[in-house]
Amino acid sequence: MLIEVPKGGRFRVLRLFFSIYLCHEPLKQSIMKKDQYIPHEISMRSTTEVMNLIEKEGMAGYGIYWAIMEYLRTQDDYTGDVRVLRTLARQLKTKLCKVESVLHNYGLFTLTDFTFRSIKLDAMMRPFRIRFMSTAISWWLIM
Repeated sequence: MLIEVPKGGRFRVLRLFFSIYLCHEPLKQSIMKKDQYIPHEISMRSTTEVMNLIEKEGMAGYGIYWAIMEYLRTQDDYTGDVRVLRTLARQLKTKLCKVESVLHNYGLFTLTDFTFRSIKLDAMMRPFRIRFMSTAISWWLIM
C-alpha cells in the first residue's frame, strides 16, 4: 500500500507521526493495550540458554525468566529498572539472588548499570511495534 504525500509534505508527515508516536499517550496506550501478551514460542525451551537455565535453576528458574519477560513487556521500550528486582523477587516468593542469577548468568538479558532488556523480547515484539506504527500513520491520515 502506497501512501501519497503532498509535495513538500514528507517532513510534515514524519514530524506528525513522531509526535503521535512519542507524545500521544492515549492513542499509544489504546493501540498497545490490545496486544498485552507475549508470543510464547514452543521451541523456547530448546534454546541453549534456556536449557542451561532449567538445568541449573529448575523450572522455578524458567518461571522467574517468564515473570521477568512479563515485567519487561509492560515497560516503555521493554527496558527494566534493576531497582525493581527486590520487589519482583518478593512478588514471586523467591530470593533476590535467584532472580539476579536468572538475569545475569544465562545470556538471556543484556544489562547496563541500572537497566536490563531481553533481545528475545525485542525480536518477538518487533511485528507488534510495526503494526502500531502503521496504525498511528493510518490514524493521522484519517484525521
